[in-house]
Amino acid sequence: MINMHGNTNRDWLTKFLFAHTRQTEPDDRPLYAYKMSDATYAHLRTLFHQMILRHPDGKLATRFAPTFCLYAAETFRREHTEGPWAWETIFRPLNTDTPSHQRITDHQ
Repeated sequence: MINMHGNTNRDWLTKFLFAHTRQTEPDDRPLYAYKMSDATYAHLRTLFHQMILRHPDGKLATRFAPTFCLYAAETFRREHTEGPWAWETIFRPLNTDTPSHQRITDHQ
């Protein structure tokens, strides 16, 4: 088992990709197809939660977008059961309010 506790978001993503593909770049699978373990998902959930808590002023952390996309894909794979997709599905496991759509999509 590969230690997923990287010092940075980039380290974590690189280690995750290498553990699943033996490469440091994505292999063109849909993100949900990586099907991470419960332990890896728990660590990603904690990492993502820390990222959004550290930047309450709206500034995005380094590597926010790929971390967000991986977390969102895995969360939808695990949590979504029926009906339309909603942002709440992503943020409910973090026990946090869903931010405004503008804050989620703002890349500045």
